[in-house]
Amino acid sequence: TFISVTTSLTTGGVATVAANGGTLDIVALTASAGATLTASDAVTLGSARATAGGISVTSTNAGIAAARIEAARDATLGAAASISIANSLMSGGAVNVTARGGVLAIDSLLAGANSSLKAVGAVTLGSARTTDGDLSISSTGAGITAADVKAEDDAILSAATGIVVTNGVIAGGGARLDVSDGALELRSLNAGATSALMASGAITLGSAATSAGDLAIASANASITAAGIDAAAAATLTAGTSIAITTSLTTGGAATVAANGGALDIVALTAGASSSLVASGAVALGEATATAGKLSVTSSNAGVTAASIDAAQDVTLTAETSIAVSGHLTAGGVVTAAANGGTLDIVSLTAGAGSTVVASGAVRLGSATSAADLSVISTGAGVAAATIAAAGDVTLAARTAIAVSAGMTSGGAAHLDVSDGTLDVANLVAGRSSVLTARGAVKLGSATTSAGDLAIASTDAGIAASSIVAAGDVTLGARSVIAVASGLFSGGAAHLDAGSGSLNVASMLAGGSSTLTASGAVTLGSVTAMVGDLSVTSTNAGITAASIDVARDATLRAGAFVSVA
Repeated sequence: TFISVTTSLTTGGVATVAANGGTLDIVALTASAGATLTASDAVTLGSARATAGGISVTSTNAGIAAARIEAARDATLGAAASISIANSLMSGGAVNVTARGGVLAIDSLLAGANSSLKAVGAVTLGSARTTDGDLSISSTGAGITAADVKAEDDAILSAATGIVVTNGVIAGGGARLDVSDGALELRSLNAGATSALMASGAITLGSAATSAGDLAIASANASITAAGIDAAAAATLTAGTSIAITTSLTTGGAATVAANGGALDIVALTAGASSSLVASGAVALGEATATAGKLSVTSSNAGVTAASIDAAQDVTLTAETSIAVSGHLTAGGVVTAAANGGTLDIVSLTAGAGSTVVASGAVRLGSATSAADLSVISTGAGVAAATIAAAGDVTLAARTAIAVSAGMTSGGAAHLDVSDGTLDVANLVAGRSSVLTARGAVKLGSATTSAGDLAIASTDAGIAASSIVAAGDVTLGARSVIAVASGLFSGGAAHLDAGSGSLNVASMLAGGSSTLTASGAVTLGSVTAMVGDLSVTSTNAGITAASIDVARDATLRAGAFVSVA
């Protein structure tokens, strides 16, 4: 039936003990060559030690409880119910522990080879370590709680309800932690190879790092929260709700982050390859950098905010509401930013290729520079910028207003269009034929095209400019008034029509046949047409000019008077 050794069992060789019909109780066991302990019922041990060889302990129908087990070689424990080691389990070889029908509790585990801990119920560990080989811990029906887990090679933890490691997991190889129906909480992870952390519930991390390989973190139904993540290669984070990285996310490869049901918040991102950040909720970034490749940031139902964004290649920002970059946005390639249902604010934009910035609301830019073309569009409001510079063409389109407070430079054409408001540009320099159009008033400082024509139109108001210079033709058309305070120079023809208002030009020099027309008064300084004819008309008022010099015909018609000083 049972066996009970109340003081000690000591052998110079192998100890073989079998209680085939009852319990086994040994206060102290020392076996030089190894030991095999078997009972049909509970096994209770004080200390059990094999100075050479291994130890095997089995309870076929109950549990195993021991204070301390030490084996020079392998240690194998198997019980139908629970297994509890109050102090320590040490093995010079492998450790294999299986609690087939209960819980497993070990205060301290030290193994010298590949080891496995399995239980149907909860697994509770203090420190668990393998000095060589892998360490596998599993609870098929409950959770795993540990203070420290360290494996010389791979660390594998699998639980049904939850995993909590209060200090950290260290693996010389990869680490794989999997919770099928609960949360995962880990203070720190340091792995030497590709690793994965997976849970159906929330994942809460302090730091997580791989010195080689990728890192994947996934919460199927809840959130991911981490202080810092550092992956030698790629990092992939996927959450059913939100993702928050409170310090930094650093990857040697790509960063792929998806918060499928909530917000995404990353204080600092540095990625070594093309990366993608996606959230259904708001995306909030501090500094975000892709040292190689592209960077794409998307909020499908809210907005995107960032302190700064840098990418070696293209940058793509997409938001359902607004986009705001409080510092700089720099891309070695194309910048594409679309705020589909709100405003767009960027303090400084620098792009290495043709770029497009679009919003349904107002677009507000500090400086915007492109090494190729640049397009800025507000479909429902206005565009405001301090400076705009593009090596290629510049296109600005707005519904209510366009205002460029310092200056705009285009190596190619400039196309500015305000469908229902005013246009105000302090200084414009374009390298090709350009067109400026507004329904409301057009106000310009100097406007110059170094090649090609210049056309400016206000369909419902007037045009006011300091100076206008075009290598080709100049065409100004306004409903109410045209005023050029300093001078107008045209390498080709000049055609000015002030509609129902007055026309005032301080001086004009044209290289082709020109026409000046207004319903109101026409007031001119010196006017020269170096080639061709000149026609000046005021249908309802007078014409006043300081001097007129025309290569061919000059025609002046006024409803009131004509005066040429």
